[in-house]
Amino acid sequence: MPFAKLAASLALLSATTLPALAGGPLATATEAPVAAVAEAPADPWSGPWASFALGSGRATYDIAGSVYDPGFPGPLPGIDLPDFGGKGGTAGVELGYNHRVGDKLVFGVQLGRASSAIDTDAALNLSPILPLDLTYRYRAKSATSLLGRVGYLVNDKSMIFALAGVTRAQFDGTLSSSFGLEANYGLSLQGVTLGAGIETMVTDKISVRLDYRVTNFEDYNLFSGSIGLPVEVGLESNMQTVNAAVVMHF
Repeated sequence: MPFAKLAASLALLSATTLPALAGGPLATATEAPVAAVAEAPADPWSGPWASFALGSGRATYDIAGSVYDPGFPGPLPGIDLPDFGGKGGTAGVELGYNHRVGDKLVFGVQLGRASSAIDTDAALNLSPILPLDLTYRYRAKSATSLLGRVGYLVNDKSMIFALAGVTRAQFDGTLSSSFGLEANYGLSLQGVTLGAGIETMVTDKISVRLDYRVTNFEDYNLFSGSIGLPVEVGLESNMQTVNAAVVMHF
């Protein structure tokens, strides 16, 4: 009997080990395959961006002259020449940052610099009150803007938005008069800018934008002097632009 039990054990051992020694397969535990986790695509409406824009602009000027008599309370009747203006092209670059909140809202801030070819000529004639004629040439040279933006996504690709902020613009001016006064001005005026527009993604990283902006600048005193009576000539100005831009999102 002991011999029979030993033979049975050897037979069982041979059945389990010989296939492995002969190169046969062994049953091994296998792990379930792990599915790859796909990265979510970057949201084009969140993050930094840069743009290049070309546009068309119009600057409007209100030039007014007032004559003062020390014996008369307030200014005498003067001349007001509103809505003189000029047109020209613009070109500029902007850097900005967007932050998407929820499904529909996008908040952002942007800093821009633009050059301009908007210029105009204007004339002011105070006759017959005074024998005084003024001719003024005014050119919007460049502008720097710091703006905030609030956008609403009408779908995943397009956004309408509103702009608000401040703009400081540089102007060149030349003033000449009938009594020999010649003056050149280099003006730097600050104003409040408001605007609105639409932006649409054309690829995952590139969008196109169209916007309208208007800036009302602070008042400026062109001339203050005495020609028999005190005379003041003031300037009020604003600028409107329409810009088309290509935007790169990072």
